Amino acid sequence: MTVAAVNASNTWKENSCIARARDADGLELLTLSVTAGNPAEQLYASLGFETYGTLRHAIKLGAAYFDKRLMSLNL
Repeated sequence: MTVAAVNASNTWKENSCIARARDADGLELLTLSVTAGNPAEQLYASLGFETYGTLRHAIKLGAAYFDKRLMSLNL
């Protein structure tokens, strides 16, 4: 099973996405990436996701670089 994208919103915690993933046969881990400093990073952490890596300078906008955090949740 692959979930290509999930929007972080106030209702995401109530959404059944994580519950459905836990019910899926054979699925053991959810992974995501989020731009460092994005408020969604704290939301994901509150849902149990843990940071396991950082892609330094993954995004460049103009002269500014932004890191991406790699996060995972063991189901």
